[in-house]
This record gives sequence, C-alpha cells and structure tokens, in this order.
Amino acid sequence: MLFKDLEFIPVAFGGDINIYSVARAFYEAYQVKTYVFGKFPTGPSYNSKITIYKANPKNDDDEYFLQNINSFAEQHKDKKIIAIGCGDNYVALLSKY
Repeated sequence: MLFKDLEFIPVAFGGDINIYSVARAFYEAYQVKTYVFGKFPTGPSYNSKITIYKANPKNDDDEYFLQNINSFAEQHKDKKIIAIGCGDNYVALLSKY
C-alpha cells in the first residue's frame, strides 16, 4: 500500500465499523492513513494497514478527550487536523470543544 504525506491528517474517534469506513474513504480518495482513537484494542480498525489506532478506555472522558486532541494537534502543528466523531458520544465531545 502506498501512502501520501499531505497537508492534513484525518483523526477519527470511535472503534466500530463506521471508523473503518471513514478510514477507507480517506485512503481511497487521498492515500492517507487515519489516526483512530478508540476505547479498546478491538474492531475492524485495530491493526488495519490504513489506520494508526490509539486505544485508551478514557478516550471518551471529557478531560482526557480534550487533553488527547490538544496533544495530538500540538505534535502535528504543520498539518490541518480533520476530526471526525463516529459515535454520539464523540460527536458531542467534538461539538463541545
């Protein structure tokens, strides 16, 4: 698989098949990997070649979520972060912050 380094990074929050579908769409359109923040190291995106999966049971905790996304953005200052919530709790957190 070939991947490109572009001006943006897709970041998806969740762990179910919706996440994999989003990552697959980004790969097919742009040949980029999607960073995935899920609660548990399971599901179709875990160990996928088109994702970089970060599991933590606190990923949907308000304080941890905000710290996590801010830290990720700080580490990737040169890129635009496209944050996508794939689950009601993650959509609510993204809307909140």
